[in-house]
Amino acid sequence: MKKKIQIVVISIFALFIIILNYYAFIGNSTSHTAFNIKIFFYLSLFILIATAVLEIISIYKNDKANLLNIIIIFILFFIVIELFVLNHFNILLYYEDWLKKGMPPKPF
Repeated sequence: MKKKIQIVVISIFALFIIILNYYAFIGNSTSHTAFNIKIFFYLSLFILIATAVLEIISIYKNDKANLLNIIIIFILFFIVIELFVLNHFNILLYYEDWLKKGMPPKPF
């Protein structure tokens, strides 16, 4: 049962990456959006840290790593990096941040 839950979690995170990339690069012609991307960044960062700490505790107790948990950690790491890049390079900005930065156009 635990493996099924982990596979569902991996699928959800992978689907989130696909939807985010589609929205950022194809579906959104401007560089601003109505949802605050920083909230997703901090939420993903928190989940990444919590998952990594729990996996380290699990490895310490059982002396073996769970491959699916490691995959989840790598996917979350990719999500955190991608959200940072989207925000930092003005590819996808929260509308208020977009206004504060002088309404920059999409870099491509």
